[in-house]
Amino acid sequence: GATDMPDVFINRIATSNPPHDVHEPFLRFGQHMLRADHRRLALFNRMADRSAITHRYSFVQPDPGGLLVRDQSGFAGMMGLRNGDRVERANGVALALPEDIAATVLKPLTRSQAVWVSGIRDGKPQQWLYLNAGACPA
Repeated sequence: GATDMPDVFINRIATSNPPHDVHEPFLRFGQHMLRADHRRLALFNRMADRSAITHRYSFVQPDPGGLLVRDQSGFAGMMGLRNGDRVERANGVALALPEDIAATVLKPLTRSQAVWVSGIRDGKPQQWLYLNAGACPA
């Protein structure tokens, strides 16, 4: 015979987005990077239009000269960053979009490479050194 299975109900579903819409800065950055190559710029604009993406969200807010930490939960908190910290460069590479963190911080750490991040905390220049703990000698 059939096995009796209890009925299962979903009582509640909740979703959330990080607070900062970074879609427009993302588009401006891409257009700026491709400005010298008209063919690629046209392709980028066409892909952006056809993607139907109107919003991209991040916990890190683009700020002139870097990224401003507005929510120290999640990744920013794991990095020891605080609300109000501005991160400007990682290993000398300028940070303009939250997506830059993946290429300049996460990727090197997964390869056991050290990452120096420079920025501003409480109005003063600051540097943070990040190491992959698994790469440290015991």
